[in-house]
Amino acid sequence: MSIELGSSFFGFSESGGGVSPLRSSFSSGSFSSGSLLSESFPLSGGLSSSEETPATGDRLVRRAAPAAIPDPGWLGMPQYWRDRVSSLGRPLRVIHISLCLCRGGTESWLLTLRKFLNPQRARLTRCVVVNPTHMDPAVVRELNVPVEAGGVESVRRAARDCDVLISWGSPLAQVLGDVRPPVGIVVAHGDSDWTREMAQLAAPVTDCFVAVSQRVAKRLGSALPVRVIPNGIDVAHLARTRSRRAAREELGFQHSDFVVGMVGRLAQEKRADLVIQALSRLPPRFKLLLVGWGELESSLKELADRLIPGRCRIVSTGSYLGDVYHAMDTFCLASEHEGFGLVLLEAMMCGLPVVSTDVGAVGELLQHRENGLVFDRTPEHLASLLADLESHPAWAAHLGAEAARTADETGHGLQMVRAYEDLFEELYLQKTSGKTSG
Repeated sequence: MSIELGSSFFGFSESGGGVSPLRSSFSSGSFSSGSLLSESFPLSGGLSSSEETPATGDRLVRRAAPAAIPDPGWLGMPQYWRDRVSSLGRPLRVIHISLCLCRGGTESWLLTLRKFLNPQRARLTRCVVVNPTHMDPAVVRELNVPVEAGGVESVRRAARDCDVLISWGSPLAQVLGDVRPPVGIVVAHGDSDWTREMAQLAAPVTDCFVAVSQRVAKRLGSALPVRVIPNGIDVAHLARTRSRRAAREELGFQHSDFVVGMVGRLAQEKRADLVIQALSRLPPRFKLLLVGWGELESSLKELADRLIPGRCRIVSTGSYLGDVYHAMDTFCLASEHEGFGLVLLEAMMCGLPVVSTDVGAVGELLQHRENGLVFDRTPEHLASLLADLESHPAWAAHLGAEAARTADETGHGLQMVRAYEDLFEELYLQKTSGKTSG
């Protein structure tokens, strides 16, 4: 695998993150109601047309508030948790290396990590983004730590400045050369051959690989030191600003419509086309809400106009998704592959009945017909399950309630971040005491 070591030396993964800036306006023309086509759905965040991504080069693009000001997420924690101190007597300095900083799954993970890290145990002191043309200023602002747009030298400098270097999608051994961080951790966010190739290229300088699901751990294989830490979410991003009725009206949906929702990048592996095909087999009251952005937006509009004219809405939002989730009647994840599927967990937390392909953490989160539905990647099977949900509302409500219970028990971001804090300290103590991690 050939890797060019320049300021933009990484390739892009098909999972997590993304390669296009987020837009904050309506983008669908599939509804025939012309008055809605040019209006915005006023949700928070997004990339303003007046904001530019930084130029290539090694420089800081945003500086955080002084380190003495704790993150609000930490201030809201119980006292017994806030009193936990590092066994080292000081917080570990953590630096994150990423390919991009757009609005996506890996960025949601990073924002959650930043928010809930106990500053007495570990602090995210800097982020290095190796492709500065793929940064959303709104995400940079929300992250609220110094963000450096840079290449090889930025990554090597980060390795020298940190206690823990955490990264994803990096041919890290080639990039670092003879530089070694005290602790190197790679988070495998995806379930693909690309993820495994990047892991192998990072293996010589990595103390531990974190798999976000058991499926990803199997993909990485037994030859690598792997720890499974399931993803969690910050439920604050599921806050609502209006009633379900108001949100549906602004999106152009009627009370009698059965709205099938998807959230994520509009990319080939997400298979929104499969959902459009499924809805073409169902009555006109079945509508589709696509929340996201991506390179397939135009082709999906064309497909929707041809197969389900007037029945599809495509919108882009910022980080607060509660209004759009609560405008849905069911949520669908149709991906060919996922590392985890954070949007599925978000939908479950919102109490939606979910229908998914067997990808990511689905095998760990869902039990078919108990707290969700799993379909076989065909539009016929998906259409059948959606019809069942629409015709049996009490059963759909039960699935949604069970999904919410599962998400509430296993999917909170604080649980995830505590596991990362423990791992940081464990590996750092092993390395500094002369022990070998494994």
